[in-house]
Amino acid sequence: MIGTATRYDIRFSTVLITDANFALAATLPGLPTPRPAGSAESYVAANLDPTKTYYFALKTVDDRANVSKLSNVVVVTWPTTGVDIAPGPTWLSPAWPNPARLAVRLTFAVSYDGPIQVDAFDIAGQHVRTLEARWHRAGGGDLAWDLRDDAGRSVPSGVYLVRARLNDRVLTSRVCVIR
Repeated sequence: MIGTATRYDIRFSTVLITDANFALAATLPGLPTPRPAGSAESYVAANLDPTKTYYFALKTVDDRANVSKLSNVVVVTWPTTGVDIAPGPTWLSPAWPNPARLAVRLTFAVSYDGPIQVDAFDIAGQHVRTLEARWHRAGGGDLAWDLRDDAGRSVPSGVYLVRARLNDRVLTSRVCVIR
């Protein structure tokens, strides 16, 4: 509730935007300078593909370089009928925060409906924890790991790999745990 907004950072993506993947989303050009608090403002995002669903999110920077929390995420879709839309890419974000003490988060997207399997392994390749094993609809998702093993014990300091089997891809993300 203090400070004056000096800059907007509006991002868009074809997958759900979260704190973990905000920096990976595309920026919008030509954003207006913030007006005084309480003023109505608008921005038109041009040249979007009407066959895609877009997610938009905003962070605001004030005159002391403080960055706001992630805004509510706006979803924009256009109605389509009889169109076979190609799915988006399958991906896994880097773990965040990294290094971590208490927990990490990751985001992902899958191109089509199907099973996903996400496991954590220690650096020697020993299975530590199953994070997800379920059916997932096409689109984005969030993962959280509380840095505990399958028995509920905190994992020791070290390097861990999160392996995600998403659609027909196997992707990994490294996690450094500091206790």
